[in-house]
Amino acid sequence: MTSPVKAWPDERTGWIRTGDFAVPSRFRASASVDGFDVRLLVVVGERGPGAIEVTIEQLDGAQGEPVTHRVLRKLTIDQIVRDAAGQLSRPVRSAEEEAGIPGAYRVEGLDEIFAGRSTPHTGRGRDTPRDRLIRVADIYQTALSRGSRSPVKAVADELPSSRSNAGRLVGQARAAGLLSETVRGQAGADAKTTPDAKADTEAKRDPGPSSFRDPAKPWPGQAPEEGK
Repeated sequence: MTSPVKAWPDERTGWIRTGDFAVPSRFRASASVDGFDVRLLVVVGERGPGAIEVTIEQLDGAQGEPVTHRVLRKLTIDQIVRDAAGQLSRPVRSAEEEAGIPGAYRVEGLDEIFAGRSTPHTGRGRDTPRDRLIRVADIYQTALSRGSRSPVKAVADELPSSRSNAGRLVGQARAAGLLSETVRGQAGADAKTTPDAKADTEAKRDPGPSSFRDPAKPWPGQAPEEGK
């Protein structure tokens, strides 16, 4: 169970625009996750905010569960970063005309005028660089070519990434046209249903005569043939 996230700007910070909002260039966040105190230092880079420092403390000391790989997997660092960025973000408005500087803007509640680089939108919907999606598609297709039945897991292991994030990236790669749409019963690399494949699938689907079905009668919902 994760407690509400607390977030505050770092002492050494500026503000970076992310669409119609701005977030501190450096900020700190904390949360309690299943009895562990998690503290982060987050910086906003070209791909958006990300943790560069993580401190984990067992609040019950030696009496509590130790920090293990299993514990680390459930700490949801990315979610804490997103929640913290959402708390700290402030609306911005253009100050280009006022300052005479292209891209200048004001942050709500602050007196200064800011200018400089922007970053992708924060949160789940932020854009993923195309080169990363190309890599995701390459890992996915390579896993399929080697007979993997879980190419998303291969993406998660190779990046590395959580399984849920890998699935999200595969979905983005598919939306970008780097992978085909998923076909039921097939993984979505270049999965296409050909007439031969369809016939083969139908053949496998029909188990043939059995004690549970009269082969002389149609399947449930199938119209009987004329003359029968």
